[in-house]
Amino acid sequence: MVFWNVIKCPIPPDALPGVKPTIRSAIHRMGLHGSLRIYAYGDKSLLDHKDVFREAKISCCVEREQLPDADIEDVLKNGGIGDPSEIYLDVLMITEQACDPAIIMVVPKPDQDSELHRVLECLQSRDHDVLLVDPPVGDSGGQFLKSAESVLACTQCLDGEPTTRPDCVCTYSS
Repeated sequence: MVFWNVIKCPIPPDALPGVKPTIRSAIHRMGLHGSLRIYAYGDKSLLDHKDVFREAKISCCVEREQLPDADIEDVLKNGGIGDPSEIYLDVLMITEQACDPAIIMVVPKPDQDSELHRVLECLQSRDHDVLLVDPPVGDSGGQFLKSAESVLACTQCLDGEPTTRPDCVCTYSS
């Protein structure tokens, strides 16, 4: 599961179609496997690109206070209502529903003093794989998404260390 704050780290609309395959490839190359859902959290400007997000199989989560009543039903059909400052609540609720330990990736890396970071520490202590993506300064979201290698170069474990899993050699990673 990928939880992405697109206010802090925007995804250029032209990069959206390649986001899921690139992230899936990067996660598989780390030896991690499982279903992949991507949740993009932002303001109502996400609605301008909701069709592109839907085609890319990325759920949009928009803060309720920013939605006119007419848009609420449409947002619920195509993603959900979620405040970017409260991603930690969705991380808890969605992870709680997972039968097995989950793979949790957060973009961009949260502040170490945040509630989200505290929640991620708790989930990691319960055997969930927690990965943080820290795109290069000045990257508007497009450059680090060019390849699985560039995503891997920006990905670290919760403690700040590089991911140490060996490259996967199973059939999923091809």
